[in-house]
Amino acid sequence: MRTEMRLFMALVVSIALAACNGDKDDNGGNGLDGGRDIQGISFSATSAEQCASVAITALAPFPQLGRAAIAMTDAVAAYSASKPGTLPQGTIDLGDIGFCPTGESRLTWNDADGSGALSAGDGLVLTLVDCGGSRSGTFTLAFQAASLDTAEADVNLSLSIEEVVDGEPETGTLDGTFHLSMQRYAGPGATAVIRFLVDDQSDGSQGMTGTLNGKTEYQLGCFNFYFTMSLEDDSFSLSEPFGVIKVPDLGIASFVSFGVPALVFPDGAQPASGGLKLMALSAVTPCTGVKVPGDGITGNASWMSVTAIGGGGVTLAGEDPSGTAFELLRNWSELD
Repeated sequence: MRTEMRLFMALVVSIALAACNGDKDDNGGNGLDGGRDIQGISFSATSAEQCASVAITALAPFPQLGRAAIAMTDAVAAYSASKPGTLPQGTIDLGDIGFCPTGESRLTWNDADGSGALSAGDGLVLTLVDCGGSRSGTFTLAFQAASLDTAEADVNLSLSIEEVVDGEPETGTLDGTFHLSMQRYAGPGATAVIRFLVDDQSDGSQGMTGTLNGKTEYQLGCFNFYFTMSLEDDSFSLSEPFGVIKVPDLGIASFVSFGVPALVFPDGAQPASGGLKLMALSAVTPCTGVKVPGDGITGNASWMSVTAIGGGGVTLAGEDPSGTAFELLRNWSELD
């Protein structure tokens, strides 16, 4: 599938963050290392494009992880169907499941109860080696519940990407611990509804971090991202993303998109409609993964909406901290 061929291409990208400024504390910083005054990112006409890029980059891996989870559970189902009856208890090497266009995508299944079917207590580990020529690492699912149609699993993610950009080698990483919930719906137009979420906002080990050349580009704290993914083609949608994002030295903002139409990706590449909204606040307090305390952060009145208008176009509209409105027209490909 084309989506699989793009596997994790958007995991970590080089982002020019200088324009996406947050308010500073008295020491010239943002208090993001546990200081007394954590600040909200300032959205404005001059910062909108780069702030949107940060948000889109942070969201980009999740549909690819959803496709990976679907491929992993499909591979187990196919293996189980080929081996009727109870299997020996323990780890089963399913080999390369063909998820990567080049390189390897090896899957192992810990059939903890020897039931011969995916069930609670089981674990799956997808190991990527030079996937697509540049991506390596592991994607692990530890199941609390599982059947042919449903799954609840804890996720552990550790991936790296090696690329040459403008003649210079770059190394990015993506590391995360969070929860996955999946429900499949069969029949014509078959879909899988997948939620990625932090299920304990006080657990500082949960979240996701993206780095580039050893420098943290962003952290996602408490989040709940709800994807509806076609099982027949690359299309998917993202409904009302919610979460807290921290950009080092710049500040914190939140996806607060309640009531905003879902972002619809008809070909898996660019959205045709829908949007997301960002505000200069922490929508969850406390959010231990990004060190937001119980009394929140020092925010401001700025906000921004990213709205798809078709043809690859998006509008970036909102208000800066002074209440001055702004609106820009950009292409999704300039931001992702």
